[in-house]
Amino acid sequence: MIIKFQNSGLRSSHFGETIQVKHQLIEDAIVIHKPDTAQRELTLLQETIANVSAIFPNATHDIRALENLQNKLLEDVANMSGPIGNVTHSAKTMKELPPARIHRNANNCGLNTIGQFLAGAPTIASMCSNRDPELKKLIQMIYSAQETGNTVSNNFGTTLRKKIGMLLKDKDLIEWAQDQSYSDNTQIDILIPLQHILEKAGFKYSFIQEREEKGKKSFLLDDNTGEKRLQTEFSVDLDLTNGSRDFQELLDAFFIQMPEEAHLDKKIYKFTEAPQDLVIAARRFGYVGEQHKISDSIQNVPEVFKLQPAYTQYGQDVNYELTGCAIHEGKGLVGGHYTYLRKSGNTWYHIDDATVTEVKDPRLLIEKGYIYHFQKTEAPVSSFSKMQNGGENELITDVIWTLQKTSQIAWWVFQTLFSYILDSNKSLEAKKDS
Repeated sequence: MIIKFQNSGLRSSHFGETIQVKHQLIEDAIVIHKPDTAQRELTLLQETIANVSAIFPNATHDIRALENLQNKLLEDVANMSGPIGNVTHSAKTMKELPPARIHRNANNCGLNTIGQFLAGAPTIASMCSNRDPELKKLIQMIYSAQETGNTVSNNFGTTLRKKIGMLLKDKDLIEWAQDQSYSDNTQIDILIPLQHILEKAGFKYSFIQEREEKGKKSFLLDDNTGEKRLQTEFSVDLDLTNGSRDFQELLDAFFIQMPEEAHLDKKIYKFTEAPQDLVIAARRFGYVGEQHKISDSIQNVPEVFKLQPAYTQYGQDVNYELTGCAIHEGKGLVGGHYTYLRKSGNTWYHIDDATVTEVKDPRLLIEKGYIYHFQKTEAPVSSFSKMQNGGENELITDVIWTLQKTSQIAWWVFQTLFSYILDSNKSLEAKKDS
């Protein structure tokens, strides 16, 4: 909802934009059930409205409208102590059941994969359901099939394809929508439509940018408001074109960037607040003359990892757990075949449209991932979890190194003792001869 101000001074001031941003943040926090965030932003909104009353005393109508908005948000935040709703409760329940099977019609495997992604991310599913009735119906189709053990009908992909076409038309990508979204015979790159679904649901990341120049740190500020400038993204992107294939190195390269500006040492992107869900996209396309897919495996993708506090505005200490990832097989992302790897309970499943297979060791599939979903968790990041999640190579290397060093020391001790014994024998023989 856009708040329209009648007072021209208020409308053109930075207060107007600040109120819009705070209102949106509070609404988003209410939707995804984050009372602490909602309460904090509501306090800041109240302070802003108090400043408006002092600076614009003649904006009586606008002030009254803002006070009414404030009271409504207060009531909404107060009601957050109860459950979020049937949809979210259903999503949490579904996470403990094996994933649903979905019939594939023509080239709808990518759309089926998007459906599995949404069904495996309860918070995002809740946001989609609360913001868009059509997406809610599609998500409930998957939940219903999970509960009953049935297979989702093959019109799921067709319906979602039309929905995506409308979303893309809203973003003036009419040609893309007409050429690819409505055609059942055309495979799609799932990243673009997924990001538009997230945008429609109100799911986004807000970053501030810290800049370092000659060792001095400062934040990039908005020219109009003088406040920290916010940058919006719908996924955290891993750039595979820089040569690295290590997950943590790729993640660090997203948050800490070496700028082209000669006067800057580096730029650090920070979440305004650590999100409930992390959508991480491995940018599996490069350009050498023309676009091509990067098929290399990503090494050391963890099942549980700690987000560095330096990557959040308030230095939050947060752990994330991998719940699933989309996988693509083939030469190009607009061809080939999409499947989804998902964790339900403590079991991993590989979902290939209507075929769902239990996976004992998911690591090889995880390394092929294109779009990952991580969810905030209280689970600790331990050496055991590291060993389980692709880090066993480092552990083995450490053991081998220790054994090698131990054997080298033992050999040195043996040689020293042997030399000492030889020297002693020579001394004794020399005394006998004398």
